[in-house]
Amino acid sequence: MKEQNKNRINWELLARDMAGELSEQEQHDFNGQLQDDKGIEEVFSQVKGLWGDAKYAQELAEINTDAAWNKVHAKTTIPSGKVRRMTRLHTVMAVAAVLVVVISGYFMYSIFSINPMQSVVVAKAQTQSLSLSDGTDVAINGGSSFKYPEVFKNDTRTVELNGEAFFNVMRDESKPFIINTEKVQIKVLGTAFNVKAYAPDQRTIVTVSTGKVLVAVNNQENKVVLKAGESAVYNSSTFELTKQKNVNVNYQSWKTKEIDFKENTALSEVFETIEEVYQIQIEISDSSLIQGEDFNASFKHHTLDHVLETVCQSFHLNYRKEGDVYVIF
Repeated sequence: MKEQNKNRINWELLARDMAGELSEQEQHDFNGQLQDDKGIEEVFSQVKGLWGDAKYAQELAEINTDAAWNKVHAKTTIPSGKVRRMTRLHTVMAVAAVLVVVISGYFMYSIFSINPMQSVVVAKAQTQSLSLSDGTDVAINGGSSFKYPEVFKNDTRTVELNGEAFFNVMRDESKPFIINTEKVQIKVLGTAFNVKAYAPDQRTIVTVSTGKVLVAVNNQENKVVLKAGESAVYNSSTFELTKQKNVNVNYQSWKTKEIDFKENTALSEVFETIEEVYQIQIEISDSSLIQGEDFNASFKHHTLDHVLETVCQSFHLNYRKEGDVYVIF
């Protein structure tokens, strides 16, 4: 076998061909590859006969594919300036050794152990809800991405979040539910809580509605346990993880579209909350317009325009939209 053949053979396609998983286009490309070199085509035919049953894939799972190829290739490469002849049996067995490694890895990946992750990306100003295989419900805020396995097969239920989501985790003491974010890890058995962990933000916030939640910085050295009504805030600039009583009554408003501005809510905080709930950008043309002003009202399932009009009219203000920005003047 010449050095160039090592680079030309597409072992993954061969493995998938034997598994019957090639698309029509991939099958066409694969057949064309074999037709380009009749010698390789003959070898492939004999290797398929040698392979037989995919049940050996599990037994061969621990084979080091790089070491196996290097070992076979060292025996089959033609040295510079010399001519080396191999019998057909040696050629077939050499290729078969490599093929066994490739196919064993492929079958182990697709059948025996690996559980591919599903991915959900939610556009800004949108939300999406889904139910996981264990019965856990997840509501995902706009501008977020969420990864989860189709079925939880291992001794933990592990998912990944970049953004914000509310989790109502089905209790299962034998399988802890773990959420990995860029900066912290959240571990629970069964509870309801909100996670705000957008990658660019310095602060990651976990707020618990029911049950208990363990929040740990990803180095696992700093951790806190939260119960209902408490929040954890991790500041990536100071590396501080703090636990506090939750004072933000609107932490679920992005999901419920129910906003409660209690008495003496600063007007600046009102506009900040509107920004977060509706995922918009608000600019105040003159900060003195809202300085020292408080607001008290509640909104349930109202449109952004209705909320802005109500707030602005209460203080004799106006707003206009300039591109993607709402300007208060």
